[in-house]
Amino acid sequence: MATKIEIRKQTSGGSETMLDGAAITIVFLGLVLAAVSGLMFPFGGAAAVGLILLNTAIAYYLFRALADVIRLLKKSNGMPYSGKVASGPVIPVFKCSDCNAILRSGLKCDSCGAEIEF
Repeated sequence: MATKIEIRKQTSGGSETMLDGAAITIVFLGLVLAAVSGLMFPFGGAAAVGLILLNTAIAYYLFRALADVIRLLKKSNGMPYSGKVASGPVIPVFKCSDCNAILRSGLKCDSCGAEIEF
């Protein structure tokens, strides 16, 4: 008879992390572009600077929202995800005490076939 052992698994990478990085990169590039536009066109560039900053903010929140959607989809399907879901709890992961395989069900180990005690 095997028992399940709780472990914490931290992952990194994934498309949600790339979207977070892209959001921060877009903010940086938008601020630089707005500053350059403001310096090149000091009188007529106010509208351009405003539009650049507006587009930067929209892209930032859109990419961050997409990253959260990916994290929530992964979380609901029991897949590991990187980053942090807004105020989401840590999900416990259990492994078999006989073969150290991750348990997919609470009754029997899929790897070695041992029955799991509660």
